Parts: sequence; C-alpha cells; structure tokens
Amino acid sequence: MTLKKNFIWMLLSQGVFSGLQWLLVILLARGGGAEHVGQYGLALALTTPVQIFFNLSLRTVYVTYRGEDHSFGTFWRLRLLSLIPATFLIIALAFIFGDGPQVRLVILLVAIAKMAEASSDMLYALPQRVNQMDKVGKSMMVRAIISTALFALLYWTSQDIVLSLACYAAGWVGVLLFFDRLVMAAPYRDKNAERHGLSGSALFSLAKHAMPIGLASFATAIAINIPRLMLEQSAGTAELGIFAALTYFILLGSMVVNVLGQAVRSPLATAYEQANGKRFWAIIGTGSCIAIGMGIIFWLGTLIIGEWVLRVVYGSEFAVHSTLFCTIGLISMPVFLGTFLGFCLPSAGSYQLCLYAALFSLIASFGASMILVPVQGAEGAAWAYGWFGCAASLQMLLLIRQWLKRASMKNRSVSNR
Repeated sequence: MTLKKNFIWMLLSQGVFSGLQWLLVILLARGGGAEHVGQYGLALALTTPVQIFFNLSLRTVYVTYRGEDHSFGTFWRLRLLSLIPATFLIIALAFIFGDGPQVRLVILLVAIAKMAEASSDMLYALPQRVNQMDKVGKSMMVRAIISTALFALLYWTSQDIVLSLACYAAGWVGVLLFFDRLVMAAPYRDKNAERHGLSGSALFSLAKHAMPIGLASFATAIAINIPRLMLEQSAGTAELGIFAALTYFILLGSMVVNVLGQAVRSPLATAYEQANGKRFWAIIGTGSCIAIGMGIIFWLGTLIIGEWVLRVVYGSEFAVHSTLFCTIGLISMPVFLGTFLGFCLPSAGSYQLCLYAALFSLIASFGASMILVPVQGAEGAAWAYGWFGCAASLQMLLLIRQWLKRASMKNRSVSNR
C-alpha cells in the first residue's frame, strides 16, 4: 500500500480507537466523577511505562530491521517472555500506589489489558513491515469496539468500575487470541522460519540490540507520566482526574501524530538507508508542519470554545477549569512536534541517539514537575508537560547530526571507489 493509503487507514482506525477510549473517560467522568477518572488515570500512569519498558520497542526494531540474524520468532518469543517480569512489577506497584482494594484492582485490570495490547503490538509488526497498515487498523477497530461496548454496557447500568474494567480487559484478551493471532497475523507468519533464532543466546542478542531504544521509549513514557504521578501524590486522585480528563484532548491530537509517525517509519528507514536526502527531509518537514499546525488549532480552540467544550463533554465539575485547558492547548504544540520526531529518529539508524534524547526529555519533565507541581498543582503539571515537549522537539538537531554523518559516510564510500 502507498504511504497515503496507509496514513488514511491508520487515521481512521486510530480515530475510532482513540474516540472510543475517550468515550470510556467521558463515561467515568459522568458516572463516577473525578474520583473514577483519577483511578483510571493512575492505573494508566503506572502500567504504561512498565509495559513500554519491557516491550523494548520490538515492533519498531522489527519494522526497521534490515538484517537476517533474527527471525520474527525471536521477536515474538522475547515479547512473550518480557510479560512475566512486567506483570510482577505492576502487581508490586499496585500495592505501593494503590490506595485501597478498589484502586489496586483497577490498576491490575488495566495491566491485563496492557499485556494483551503488548502482544497484539508485536503481531502488528508483521503487516506493518510490508506496508499493509489496513490489517493493523482493522484489528485496532475491532478491539476498541468490543472492549468499549462491554465496558459501557456494564458501567452505565452498574457504576461498578472494577466489574466494567474486568469485561474491558477480557475484550482485549479475546481479540488478541481469536482475531490478531488467528486472522490478522496468520498470513504473514512462516512457522518454519520462526523456529530460527529461539536459543537463549539469540534472545539475549536481540534484547541487547533493542535495549537502547527500549530504554528510550521507557524514559519517554516516564517523562510523560511524571507530572501525573507527582500531581496525584501532592493533590490527590480527584485533582489528577481533572488533569487527566483535560489532557485527554492532547492524547486525541497525539493520535493523529502517532498515525503519521507509524506511517512514515518504514519509508523513512528506507530513504535513510538509500541516502535519499530529498525524500527523507521532505517526509520529516511535512510531518513537523502538520504537528505544529495541529497544536496551533487546538490552542485557538481552547481559547475560543474551551469552557463550552468542557461543559458539554464532561460536565460543570470540569468546565470551571477552562484556564487550565488553555494552558494545555498552548503546550500541545511542542508535545505534538516532539512526538512526531520521536518516530523519525529511530529511522535514522541510531538507537543510541534515541536514548540520549529521551533522557534529556526525562530530566526536563522531572525537574519542571519537582519545581512546579507542588506550588501550582494541575497548572504546574501542564507546564511540566510542556517542558517535556520542548525537550523532545530538540530531536530535530539529532536528526540533522545523524544525517550529516550518513552523508559523510556516503561521500567516503564514493571517493574510495
């Protein structure tokens, strides 16, 4: 499929997926108020970084991998093995951060859904590597529709967040077992080839190869969630619920940026490998302009109709925080840009640079959160999120540096002929 068709398919599927995830937050806000939204937000803040760390960004590595040392079987086996320590760590975090049995159960149920998502994510790499993103899109839509329908039906009738999330997680696991594994990924799998590279040494070699970008993804996830965790510790779950509900608009915008990033990842890797500078920088320049433009539109929207949107979507409890919403709109510009560039840097052939960029973003987020959140609460958390975005946007300098290195290598290769 062409880049345009892949983008359209992923935009459609991510739109459905993110829209239904947003519906879940709206249901929580309408039915349980800021308390239930805060519990769900805390669960995401704890489980997402753990999942991302143990994922080791294997999907990205497989899509951009041009070697023959590791078959898909190596990637798949390593992903499944990584779920074991991830599960034990999340259980420990649930008892450390969970304030009561209900909150702990919410965290563990969200973790089950995240483990299923991690398995599906690895299977998505198969069609993505051959630019068949429509298969990924169909899976995402099926998963979102089934799981959200189950959650909405139970929560709307019972207001029981634990029971509703249990059915929600069951929907994610069911789609993994019966659709992703048996239908979506089956045509791309070669069971004979996958038997290659399943030894302990092969798994260790792949883990070592993927570790820098895996750590980079983990550091980025921590950087994004540090403002939330610090806000929950200093101001409580209800305040976190307000912040989580308002920042979900950024997640919706990031959805489009993520679609764009997923669509350009493989073509960018090819352009870099072929030293096709015109195509490489055209893709990055166009995507960066789209990301910044989206941030500007979002910010203007919060200024003009922000209070009205919050009242219609979440209710009067959230509408009084329109000033905070404007701040979130303003900081969306560097966040969107940094998110897009985060998809570009791995395609430039250096996972080590990804780690440097992520650590810099983590330091910026942690420092800003330590200074601003205890004093300004949710407003400080928003500005800390913005500092993360600004730091992440500096990845453009690393991309330029890496391209100059690639051009230098190409010139030396030509001169030696």
